[in-house]
Amino acid sequence: MLNPAKVAEVEQLLAAGNLSRRAIARRTGVSRGTVAAIASGTRRKKPPRPTAPPPFDIHMPAVRCPGCGRRVHPPCWACAVEALKQAKGYRPFAERPTASGAAAATTLGLDLRPEHQRRYRQARRRMLRRLRRWGELGPGPDDAPSADAPSCDC
Repeated sequence: MLNPAKVAEVEQLLAAGNLSRRAIARRTGVSRGTVAAIASGTRRKKPPRPTAPPPFDIHMPAVRCPGCGRRVHPPCWACAVEALKQAKGYRPFAERPTASGAAAATTLGLDLRPEHQRRYRQARRRMLRRLRRWGELGPGPDDAPSADAPSCDC
């Protein structure tokens, strides 16, 4: 859709009467057909878009939110969203029950089929072993091989 400022410029040049429609089209970068439609009044005008004021004054300095401690421009939208979640009874995916009634979460909150759970556990053990080998983690229970793990790391 054509910019309202461009339409106003074409209307102004048409009203002046100094230029032909072809010259107006060249000067403004609008097609000759559009200039003709504007001149004849058959071109539909775009209704003005309503402008809403910003939800809060962003020119104020950022302050600490008393609820969450973040530096925000009041009101704190993070606290508002959390309050809305609490009011609606929102639970994170990890805490939602599955169809079988069991918790849906493993470490990442994934609801995996048994064959994918086994692959996930293998990949996680391998990653934790590498991190421990590089000295980023201390020893832990994931170092012990499980029944479904292969006997070598190759």
